[in-house]
Amino acid sequence: PDANGTPKDNSIATPVKLGNGLPPIPSFTTTFGIAKAAKLDTVKNADGTYNLSYAVVVKNYSTRKLTKIQLSDSLGQVFADSAEFVLVDKPTLSKNSKLKIDSTFNGRTISTMLKAESSSLAVGASDTLTFKLRLLTAKQGDAIYANSISGTAKDSTTNVKDLSQAGLNADPDGDKNPGNNNEPTVITIKGKIAIADSLVIIPSAFSPNGDGNGDMFVITGINKTDRIAEIFIYNRWGQLIYQSTDFGKEEGWDGVATNGLLLGSKGIGVPDGTYYYAVRAEGLWEGNAKIGFITIAR
Repeated sequence: PDANGTPKDNSIATPVKLGNGLPPIPSFTTTFGIAKAAKLDTVKNADGTYNLSYAVVVKNYSTRKLTKIQLSDSLGQVFADSAEFVLVDKPTLSKNSKLKIDSTFNGRTISTMLKAESSSLAVGASDTLTFKLRLLTAKQGDAIYANSISGTAKDSTTNVKDLSQAGLNADPDGDKNPGNNNEPTVITIKGKIAIADSLVIIPSAFSPNGDGNGDMFVITGINKTDRIAEIFIYNRWGQLIYQSTDFGKEEGWDGVATNGLLLGSKGIGVPDGTYYYAVRAEGLWEGNAKIGFITIAR
């Protein structure tokens, strides 16, 4: 590939990716079960962050009391590549819980969530811990984050462990061994896919005659994408005949004037001829308006 006539100095290994890219899920036998569920608000806060709530269920599958229970969640590693987060208040526990929160937990420098010496679970008992984040992602497209909580406990004289299962049930297969149920908890923040300027196509003409062929002035890469965009269309005398401040959600322009001097009743199409437009869209043309001409020919 460097075209120097010596192939022996081009020996980079060919990578092969198997599975979904997540680490292999370990399987083991344990009497201590952890489940973790996530709830992500679909609407952003005013500052662009999302509210993210986690519910962590721990359960004792032993015939003996579990003691010295500890949970660990390394949020700083989960959201390291493209997101920032802040913990909203400290985690909370179920009423009459026998677990004890470590108030220094922040998910970054301190990942342990409990005071193990003071945390226990009776035989067959379960408990729920909840905590909330405000999350800001920098990804342009969909942002996908997978997270697991690890935990340890003491079952009489034996140390046991578990890795969380997605949802609220640590043992969904019901075999009394949560150690073989360790699916990560995944959240997805839907994003807008970045589009290069060159992929936005603005037609130079359209024919709104109702024949189903080219009846709309449609800008590929803007219309029907939810992209934040606005457009202004003028006639040859400089009169504004159409405008939209939410053009990304629209099908396009059908050639009907909505501004200025309308011909006949409202909803009548403008005459054939040449018009000019100014369109501006989020993330395109370095924030400048794109100006051009459009011909209507029925």
